[in-house]
Amino acid sequence: MIFDIIGRKTSDGDLHILLTPDAKDDSDLMNTANGNRMTVDVDPHVHIPDLRDGYHVRITGKWVQDIGNPKPTHAQWNEIHPVESIEKIS
Repeated sequence: MIFDIIGRKTSDGDLHILLTPDAKDDSDLMNTANGNRMTVDVDPHVHIPDLRDGYHVRITGKWVQDIGNPKPTHAQWNEIHPVESIEKIS
């Protein structure tokens, strides 16, 4: 994945980061609600390396569908949550 944007902190203290897939294999992780970016949901205890736009990263964690509980109208995108590690690879 290619790092794009450090997003916003959520109400539970997590941080949303948006990534752009750089290979078809990465694109297969997403659904139509993702648009063209993958969301990763990072808990406060996870170390985030110094990242810049365009860096390639390896994300380790659970691949899930965010069903938006308790908001039933939520878009239900796929995401990595919780993130176990973020590694800058180039």
